[in-house]
Amino acid sequence: MLRLAPWRRAPFLLARRPAVALALAAAAFVAVLPAAAAPLFLSSARNATLHHQIDAACPWIVGTQAFGPLGVRGDLPPGVPRTLPGVVEYREATAARLAPPQLRDPMSTLWWSGGAQARPGGEAVAANFMTRPDFAAHVKVVAGGPGPGVWLPDRFAEQNGLRVGDTVTLPARTIRPAGQDIPIPAVALPVTAVYTDLRNTPFDEYWCTVRTQYEGEPGQEFGNTPIPALLLMDQKTWVDAASVNSTNITHRIDYAVRDEALPYERARDTAAAIETLRNKFNADPALSLLQVTARLPGYLDRADLVRRGLLPPVLPITGAGVVVGLLVVAAAGLFWVQRRRRELTVLAAHGVGPAALGVKALAEAAPALLAGAAAGWGVALALVRWLGPGPVISAEAVPRSLAAAGATFVVAALLVGCAAAVRCRSLTDVVRAHGRFRLAALPWELLVVAAGVALWFTLDDSRELSSDGSGAVARVPGRLLVVPILVIVGLSAFLSRSGTRWLRGRSGRPPGRSPALFLAARRLAREAPVAALLAAATAVPIAFAAYGATVTGSVRATLAAEARMVVGADVVLSLSKPAPIPPRFAGRAAAVQRVNAILVGKIQADIVAVDVDTFADGAFWDDRPAGLDLEAAVATLRDGGALAGAPVRSGSQGMLLGGEEVARVEVTQVPALPAAQGGYPTVLTTPDRLGGLARRAVHQLWVRGDPAEIRRTAVAAGLPLTRFQAADALYANTLFEPLTYTFDYLAALSLLTGLITTVGLLLYLESRAPVHRRGYALLRRMRLRPRGHLLAVAVELSTPLVAGLVGGMALAAGLVAALADEFEINRRLEPGTVVTLPGAALVGTAAAVAVIAFLAVGYAQRRVGRATPAEVLRDVG
Repeated sequence: MLRLAPWRRAPFLLARRPAVALALAAAAFVAVLPAAAAPLFLSSARNATLHHQIDAACPWIVGTQAFGPLGVRGDLPPGVPRTLPGVVEYREATAARLAPPQLRDPMSTLWWSGGAQARPGGEAVAANFMTRPDFAAHVKVVAGGPGPGVWLPDRFAEQNGLRVGDTVTLPARTIRPAGQDIPIPAVALPVTAVYTDLRNTPFDEYWCTVRTQYEGEPGQEFGNTPIPALLLMDQKTWVDAASVNSTNITHRIDYAVRDEALPYERARDTAAAIETLRNKFNADPALSLLQVTARLPGYLDRADLVRRGLLPPVLPITGAGVVVGLLVVAAAGLFWVQRRRRELTVLAAHGVGPAALGVKALAEAAPALLAGAAAGWGVALALVRWLGPGPVISAEAVPRSLAAAGATFVVAALLVGCAAAVRCRSLTDVVRAHGRFRLAALPWELLVVAAGVALWFTLDDSRELSSDGSGAVARVPGRLLVVPILVIVGLSAFLSRSGTRWLRGRSGRPPGRSPALFLAARRLAREAPVAALLAAATAVPIAFAAYGATVTGSVRATLAAEARMVVGADVVLSLSKPAPIPPRFAGRAAAVQRVNAILVGKIQADIVAVDVDTFADGAFWDDRPAGLDLEAAVATLRDGGALAGAPVRSGSQGMLLGGEEVARVEVTQVPALPAAQGGYPTVLTTPDRLGGLARRAVHQLWVRGDPAEIRRTAVAAGLPLTRFQAADALYANTLFEPLTYTFDYLAALSLLTGLITTVGLLLYLESRAPVHRRGYALLRRMRLRPRGHLLAVAVELSTPLVAGLVGGMALAAGLVAALADEFEINRRLEPGTVVTLPGAALVGTAAAVAVIAFLAVGYAQRRVGRATPAEVLRDVG
């Protein structure tokens, strides 16, 4: 039988019914897309985590770093001089020879720390003496130029009255190794050039491995330890001086990764090459003194940890999307039966059973399903690369995605055949048994909601996933994801049932005297289950998308607020001396003086003296931690009072320096204030209340805006920068960064599964087309105008879409209101949850629903608008 024409020609028959083919292809597209997207998304998230770590790190730190003392000890090959220049030359040549192809040529850096005298016999100033290849191309020359000698930073030259042509002296001293006095002679170095202090120039990654040599350790600018000046020399001058005057030399050899955008598999190969390089260093006596470290293996382990943390939430989201898509596929199979009813009835009359008709459905639907599945896989790949965590997808993810898409296609094809076979039983002699008890009549949907509520109290609320050696990453608590999914699905189904009953109950109540509205109401009442199901199918993806977008935005906003609470502003510029606010910072910068580690009463605190006229322009402020708004805080400062975070007590408190009271302030205690760092509370006051602390204060500018733009403006304005601190960098590559990937995936997949609405609407229109055509022909004979019928179609089609839009957004709003406190991932930091509404996403969703409704109404009216009575009489369904 399967060789007969109805089955043999089946794969080509749907070419005559493009609407049926399109519905089947769209259904397969919706089912396959989430299945294909999951492996691609997990790979994208892993690669994005890897690349974010690489992008935020110094390129030489990503690869390999060899760091340690430079000594003449060790067995050297014959012919290598046992001198400082000989060891340096041998190390650099050997390091270059050992470099694997995955790494760039090594960068060698040599330095020692000591004292420099502007004049022989004068006071020695702390300095770092450094040489590294091609440093002259990475500084801004103020005076002088290339040549043997020392290059001074302009700040050091100005403070010590030095110019090009002068001499810097390395003072003589005596060392006592093993109790024996060894004199170290002085060395005079000519000043060859003066360059702009690196703290006052835009960041250049060339210097990233040695930033602490000219910036100091974090927070050093607040203490008594001066930051040494960085004195640069050509290698010959440095080696000659070090051979005579230095005894504690540090040698650093850094290898950068050749390709920083490498995918995960190639990163694994690079990590293996780094391990081989480490073994070669350890085997060479002259290089074994250096400690070899590598960041890339740790980055890879952390990327794996992120992927493992994403598996638990991604799999149920994907499963839900696939199941909903397969339900649409089953609906498309039933629609095929309806549109092919005449031929199927004839075949059934000739003794063909349901199974054979199911095979015919499978044969006819296969090309359309295959086209939809292929499109679903291709769109999944494109969308993950475009909208996913990162554009790089590992090679092994593509076969997994193809396998998932193929398996879903097979299930969808079998489902079409089974659904069609079951539906065709009514056309054959198969008798179905009718049970007395109908489970579907019970409100089973509320059991789903109850299960969600029960799971809220049983699921783990842990927010952190740890791994030995890889740190930790924040993860989505199971109940924050599973419970909303169950509640949305259960309530949508229950409201769909309730909507069906409501529409049927309205069938005998005509809405006013408008024929068009009466016609729309009758059609909705007659097709109440379909209309209510379409509303639910619209509400579910909209609720998922709105909830996911809200959670994602809120988590990011909360983390941003916590970072700004710690730093004090978007960007904090520490200055070596007072400077006015540049004009381009006007209206968004505050002048601040900070003094750390001061006893206020008996509590150690950090004093932040602010200009009350500009404080509100640049500082971050949230009313919740402080318990008062910004205006009230500024008013307190303006009236001469001070604000202090707990545990500093209210009342008149003395500020002690070295056990001596240098100032006294009238303190008002609040729970917490911005810029509290290191566990010490902040005391806000004004500069005139600092008293003797003013001479120890570090001058700062707190600025709002983009960090990159702020840095460019600060350098262009000539601000004497000593440190640049951006709040955005506080949580970069930390355990919280991968968290929002899950909700991004939920929102994106929800919007894509929103195609269910379009597919369902298409199925509805095609199934109702004959009825609409007959009704329109008759109504035209009854003098109903086309405009009236267009209004009826518009009401009929837009009602379930609008109901789904409103219902979905209401469900999302209810969940956000109930679960907002759970969006706080790092509960140890203020200011708590910041809920942000995704206005653009909500407007875009509403616009998409409006466009779908508009196109559907126009399509439906066009299908029936040209019908004539003669065509209607020939149309039997």
